[in-house]
Amino acid sequence: MSASHVIECIYEDGVFKPLKDVNIKEGTKLKIRVEKEDLSEYRGMFGKASAERLQELEGDAYL
Repeated sequence: MSASHVIECIYEDGVFKPLKDVNIKEGTKLKIRVEKEDLSEYRGMFGKASAERLQELEGDAYL
């Protein structure tokens, strides 16, 4: 992994949980920059999709 890498996470039960597998050695000390995603631009575009589903769709758009 390079010095800077983006890992999408969800915050649950007081813990940041990666949405995909990560290749990081257990016990590695990291700095985390938190950016909240603004999904308001998608409101109504996909019916009543959950915020989690909208995040998945947004991630797919960048592939």
